[in-house]
Amino acid sequence: ISKMLSFSELARPSMQQVLAHPWLKVASAQNPPANNGLSADHVDCLVGFQRANALEEAVLLDVASQLPLLELTTFRELFRQLDADGNGRLDAHELAKAMQQAGLDPAPAREAAKKLAGAESVEFSRFVAALVPSRGELMPYLRDAFNRLDTDGDGYITAAELRALLERCNLKHL
Repeated sequence: ISKMLSFSELARPSMQQVLAHPWLKVASAQNPPANNGLSADHVDCLVGFQRANALEEAVLLDVASQLPLLELTTFRELFRQLDADGNGRLDAHELAKAMQQAGLDPAPAREAAKKLAGAESVEFSRFVAALVPSRGELMPYLRDAFNRLDTDGDGYITAAELRALLERCNLKHL
């Protein structure tokens, strides 16, 4: 499990390897999924995330990385339900289908899914980051994220601290 925390993509296991890990399978067996797919709140979050700027996306990715295992298990089961081909990523077609099943009209669902997936597809961490606002109470997580960013503890986030966050989230081109 600790290999998932590696910054190097080559050292990190694939999503299929992570999902197949015995530790996560035990957690899954103890918390069976509800087979109801995306909710309207989830769709709103996914549509909103594809409109997020780089800073919003970076903060949501940071918050998602701090969620308790039980919530990640819930998101993992939802992700697994949507991942029709089982490749550990959600492509635009899988996202659009899920959004349509949740009640979004086909044209807006395809457009939102295409923007969210971009040229490739959506990996689990980005999926969780997109759904973070559906959880409700975010303030404790946002405060923790701020404190992690404010590395010198002065109550302000400097340009250097912000740059470090963007680099961690592979958004250094901004």
